[in-house]
Amino acid sequence: MEVDTVKLLGGIGYILLLIGLVGSFVPYVSMISFIGLILVAIAWIGLGGIVKDTLMKAFGILSLVVCVLSIVIVVVILAVLLPTTMITSVSSIEVTPTAPSGFEAPQVQIENIAGVLGGLMVVGIVALILLILSVVVAVLHIIAHFRAANKTGIGMFKWAGVTHIIAVVIGVIGLVILIASVISITQITTAGPAFTPPEHAMEFLFSRFLPALVVVIISTIVLIVAYILSAISFFNLSKLATAPPQPSTPPPETPPSTETPSVVQVAEGTYLK
Repeated sequence: MEVDTVKLLGGIGYILLLIGLVGSFVPYVSMISFIGLILVAIAWIGLGGIVKDTLMKAFGILSLVVCVLSIVIVVVILAVLLPTTMITSVSSIEVTPTAPSGFEAPQVQIENIAGVLGGLMVVGIVALILLILSVVVAVLHIIAHFRAANKTGIGMFKWAGVTHIIAVVIGVIGLVILIASVISITQITTAGPAFTPPEHAMEFLFSRFLPALVVVIISTIVLIVAYILSAISFFNLSKLATAPPQPSTPPPETPPSTETPSVVQVAEGTYLK
């Protein structure tokens, strides 16, 4: 793969990841991140081929595997769980004139339960594999930036890697705070009369989730900066393509012979005269 192709794929890919992250709350905009991840994966595979780095190729290949598994989860949910749930909800309601509402209590069929459980099992297994691979990919992503900085001489890769580390650390802290908030809310709601009255429920939830929300926002901002630095790093690969070739060292020249006649030869010539 040519350097210019890798430069465009990586730069555009990280820009698409950035757009998908910023517009994640807008419907269908998050799909842009999926396209960006594919472009970034191909770019790292290409860069690994150029600089002869196996780890970069491994990161790109595993990123593509993550994309495929994500598609599998969505397909399973749409093809198995959603139709099964609709069939269950429709077939479990029977009209009876004797019931006050005209409907009888839902009767869930055993085969429908088996279908739902089977679909959930498939989704759970694939999601677990996806989670493990995502952690591995995140680690390889950071390492790949530092290796790219060493092998291409582009220091921006190193700064992008450092920024990605900061984003991951802050994100983990936010996740821990979020889990602690959920546990705290669960303990309070199960306390009975001590629970906050319903009219203050929103304020209660906001106060509990506010620390996690602040940390997540900070992590998102740092991740945006990291994507920008990664995109700039790939666009700077043009320096790698246009770098002048190093001049080869010429072999040392053989000095001219400066051999002088020996003393014996000079003496013999003088004697003959």
